Amino acid sequence: MNDFADTGMPPCPGRCNRDRVDGDQIPGSPVWCRACQQAIHVALQELVDLYAALWGVGQRAVRAGEKVTTSRGTRTPAVSPGADQADEILRTTCAWEDALRTHLSHPAAAVGTDHTGAGRALTSAVDYLGRRHTAAMSTPFATDYGHEILALAAGTRRLLRADRGTSRLSAPCPQCDLRALEREGGTDTVRCRVCRWFTTWDRYDAWAGTFLNSAA
Repeated sequence: MNDFADTGMPPCPGRCNRDRVDGDQIPGSPVWCRACQQAIHVALQELVDLYAALWGVGQRAVRAGEKVTTSRGTRTPAVSPGADQADEILRTTCAWEDALRTHLSHPAAAVGTDHTGAGRALTSAVDYLGRRHTAAMSTPFATDYGHEILALAAGTRRLLRADRGTSRLSAPCPQCDLRALEREGGTDTVRCRVCRWFTTWDRYDAWAGTFLNSAA
């Protein structure tokens, strides 16, 4: 039986319906279901921290003097996937702020002129969109808006994970005995990807040396 057949609303375009059969779709409210609306709101709020983290990626690859013009007159080093993604977060979020302001007949946002202004522009855009989340979820462009915000956050998380890198270690996990230990680049933590046991790198190094010597 389809529990959603009598709602009269189209199905939510989110991942909640990705694996469902056509006759049993979760309806939108009015476009996205409430769970997906919350996921979009969380992803939106996360963009400020993700943007800041991307600057760490960009600084590690920066080539002096190479610039690109971004939205609202700001400028960002265009030298790495991190810098490109940071610019995409800024450009896309500010564009959606502009779209919602136009839809609601609100005044245009202020224009930033440098990197500091870019950070303020992003924070302001996220704040504006977040405080009007219910309104944004009811607009004619709610589907595109939600998809873009979710994709921005997910894509940035993937990029940051790739930048940190992960090293697979040779000694087996002392808890589950599987060779599933990893060290994430830039951290002091060794973690088992199977049982989630973890320790510090120094402790692993001392233990692994003893283990490998005894196994030789």
